[in-house]
Amino acid sequence: MRICLLVLVTTCLGSAQSPNVVKYHAAINDVKYLYGSASPVAHVKSGDIIETNTLDAFGNVLKKPGDKQSMVTGDNPLTGPFYVDGAQPGDTLAVKFLDLQVDGNQGVGAFAPGFGALNETSYTPMLHPPLPEKIWFYPIDKASSTAPFQALDSKFSVKIPLHPFFGCIGVAPALGEARSSIVPAEFGGNMDAPEASVGNTLYLPVNATGALLYMGDGHAAMGDGEVAGTAIEVALLARAQVSVIKGKKIN
Repeated sequence: MRICLLVLVTTCLGSAQSPNVVKYHAAINDVKYLYGSASPVAHVKSGDIIETNTLDAFGNVLKKPGDKQSMVTGDNPLTGPFYVDGAQPGDTLAVKFLDLQVDGNQGVGAFAPGFGALNETSYTPMLHPPLPEKIWFYPIDKASSTAPFQALDSKFSVKIPLHPFFGCIGVAPALGEARSSIVPAEFGGNMDAPEASVGNTLYLPVNATGALLYMGDGHAAMGDGEVAGTAIEVALLARAQVSVIKGKKIN
């Protein structure tokens, strides 16, 4: 009798269905720079797992010393949108982060005149002259899970622990609005929240049919905000599970 019970349990466990996995690969010509209505790159169902890549905040174009930010064609390119079948305005979309891996062997950080908390901007005049453009490259050491930093003007160096997360993740705004990939708002967006990482679940209001989920602006690590204007910007490989909570409205 015990043997029969064991066989029955094993059979039942083996027949349990695994979540459906939807795979997508984005290139520079596929990305978007707005949260809003656009043709979906894939359809997913509630409970499905999305496996996709994202480009870094510079579109993966800054690769070596001497490269300039003038080479960048747009900020925070977004992968998506993913159309979630059955998602309707008034529902909530739950995005569970299952795995985030740096897609490449280096990250990038930068100063840009007129951008960041250390530089004068159109909102914050400062007495000092604008800081010149600088670009740092961070080799990614996956064995030690660190990103070594080497100062450009001194011998200072430090190993920064990796903590991959999405700087940008969000859905289409309400009322057909389109919003830039550089802003945060009630639809998510450029939140730069380190909590958008493995083990956590993000809840977003569904504002449009299908939710239209976008993600990008991967970070290998960041402090308490992007003081210089950037984090350690990286491309990411992501696994995330989406679930629709019907009739649950959040703001």
